[in-house]
Amino acid sequence: MKTMNTLFKDIRYGIRSLLKHPGFTAMVVITLALGIGANTAIFSVVNAVLLRPLPFKNPNRLMWLRETRADEAIKDMPVSPPTFIDWQEQQKSFDELAGYSEEALILTGQGEPERIQAAAVSLNYLSMLTTPAQGRFFATEEDRAGGLPVVVLSHRLWRTRFNADSNIVGKAITLDGKSYEVIGVAPRDFTAPSNQSAPNGVALWLPLMPRLKDVLTVRGAHYLMVVGRLKLNRTTAEAETDLSAIAQRIAQNDSSYKGYGARVIPLQQQITGDVREALLILFVAVGFLLLIACANVANLLLAQATTRQREVAVRLALGATRGRLVRQLLTESLTLSAAGGALGLLLALWGTQLMVGTSAVNLPRADEISINPRVILFSLLVSIGTGLIFGLAPALQATKADLTTALKESEARITAGLRQHRLRGLLVIAEVALTCVLLIGAGLMVNSFVHLLRVDPGFNPASVTAFTISLPRSKYAEKNRQVAFFQDLAERISVMPGVRAVGAINNLPTNGQSMTSPVEIEGQPAVNSDKSKYAQYAKVQGDYFRAMSIPLLRGRLFSDRDNGQAPPVAIINQALARQYFPGEDPLGKKLKTMFQGRGM
Repeated sequence: MKTMNTLFKDIRYGIRSLLKHPGFTAMVVITLALGIGANTAIFSVVNAVLLRPLPFKNPNRLMWLRETRADEAIKDMPVSPPTFIDWQEQQKSFDELAGYSEEALILTGQGEPERIQAAAVSLNYLSMLTTPAQGRFFATEEDRAGGLPVVVLSHRLWRTRFNADSNIVGKAITLDGKSYEVIGVAPRDFTAPSNQSAPNGVALWLPLMPRLKDVLTVRGAHYLMVVGRLKLNRTTAEAETDLSAIAQRIAQNDSSYKGYGARVIPLQQQITGDVREALLILFVAVGFLLLIACANVANLLLAQATTRQREVAVRLALGATRGRLVRQLLTESLTLSAAGGALGLLLALWGTQLMVGTSAVNLPRADEISINPRVILFSLLVSIGTGLIFGLAPALQATKADLTTALKESEARITAGLRQHRLRGLLVIAEVALTCVLLIGAGLMVNSFVHLLRVDPGFNPASVTAFTISLPRSKYAEKNRQVAFFQDLAERISVMPGVRAVGAINNLPTNGQSMTSPVEIEGQPAVNSDKSKYAQYAKVQGDYFRAMSIPLLRGRLFSDRDNGQAPPVAIINQALARQYFPGEDPLGKKLKTMFQGRGM
């Protein structure tokens, strides 16, 4: 009790002392608030993205699976449906495997039509990751060709689109003009793994197998994302060896599959991706900023200590111990850091909302970022540590008073200045060193950014406006109807003021999505040989190349005569020409991809 009373007295005395110098106090508090606030804001992101376990069952054992190929152009790719089935049947390293494929669907019948992100998932996908908040997940008879059209809603879609209807299970909704029965709702905190960049994530899930009926035997259709739960006694290396052995057995019956293997990555690592390194670098950088702030505040306290030499000497002469005075001065420092921490927490709340709002599309787990109890505890510990760091040295220095000279005010100031000169010089050196580190790092980052801006993407995005359209399958199942729709749309847009060219493409460049297909080139080894050729491709329509300012080096662009009655044609880029047509003219050559057709 006595100790607590003494502490409260120290706090009251410290507050009174600080209020006597409001300008000094405000400067220190604001300096600390900026440093602590920046560290708290960045930690809230690091905590949500890197430190918190994934919101799934047994998250540490969840793995992300990819197919690999011993080819310089394509080393890592999604899994084809037949390979996924072979993995499920033959693997010995996972308790279970689940696959999914994402697509955009049009939800109608409940207000305005809405384009939503959907995922077709295998039977055990949802049950492997979570449990339903309402209803149930898919049954065996629903996840097969010809199965009943059923759907599971995300909690977000159920709340925003269906007004949190407690009787939603059993009701029908319309997707792409087709009726689906709602059989369940996912939990509130369930955010499924996603390979897309939809701001709100996956909105609903459908059975996978009914949508794979046309590609169950096509090993070149690499578009399934696969997640697995590793067995307790297995490592990722053992799992990769297991799956690669399956690939070798497949290759014995299918020579086009030679050179394939598998890659197993912890799901946490896959979700964070390149963001992990960037966040850690940013976290270290703001840590340096806080150290610089501490050095600045320590210098200010040392300067102030000069004016308090006589006060300290009087208290020592009256019987106060040095330890008692150090504790009093540290209490003042901690009071400053507490005030700075409180203001910094408010700044962190604002900064966190700003970061999430400006980068939510590209930042994984952005909806989980918040100022939660762990972040508040971190802010508290940083505030205490900061108070000790910048307060200890000035407190020790201030209590080294020589009673004889300190009571003589003018001489005491001279003596104090000499004593503090070396310590303040060291603090300045530390500040300069930390600042140089930050400046060098910032310079390197700016240099990298400038080089990135100078990279030629192959098109000019200036003055280009892009938007996404999804056509209901029930109304636009035939390719010719899709083509006619986009032709009519392009004609209507092209007459609008300011529009110079209009085109369409199935996947916008640099959006992280692509389609890959085996390629057969006339006069070169066929796909079923050991030297299979692969290429990424896109389907375009209208005046796409002129709209994107993509230059044509040789040949011609697509025209109106390249319709459904004309022989199919293709435009290739320089990379493919150099790789597959070295030393020869590719114009007029014939090639064949696995997926033919003119639909978008």
